[in-house]
Amino acid sequence: MKRTAYSKHLRTWVIALGICIGGSPVLGQAHEQEEVIAESAVPKPVLAAVKKKYPGGSVLKYEREVEAGKTVYEAKLKWGERQIDAKYTPEGVLVEEEEILREADLPPAVRAAFAKSAHGKAAIEQIERVTKAGQNTPPIYEIEVRIDGKKIELLYDASGAFLGQE
Repeated sequence: MKRTAYSKHLRTWVIALGICIGGSPVLGQAHEQEEVIAESAVPKPVLAAVKKKYPGGSVLKYEREVEAGKTVYEAKLKWGERQIDAKYTPEGVLVEEEEILREADLPPAVRAAFAKSAHGKAAIEQIERVTKAGQNTPPIYEIEVRIDGKKIELLYDASGAFLGQE
């Protein structure tokens, strides 16, 4: 009985310590912080980079995020008929671009792989093409579905290979 009480007490202290250190009850778990900010709070190099890459685009909002301990600025914009989220370093270097797609815009191999998957009958809530800048890597396709009230993102490469889920 004493051992059980001691274990519960120790677990409580470990969780409390985790919250104090990282804001998360799981020690070492990375967490993201994001906030909507005014255009005036966005670094000038970011504003210039967005304007140059997406001429004529209409920025819907800017967000400041902390990812893996680094601050990035995200511009959520409409560029022609495209909806894009572009993340930049404070120096105006593009880090990642996410574009919302229609199912018809998916590569045929990705559509086929999703249809054959265990989640293939689930209603699609959103599809994104995610491109990491400066890494010469092909885009990843994220298909977001909701199953039993839980959001699941299924990840595929352009060939239709399943990469995992988030």
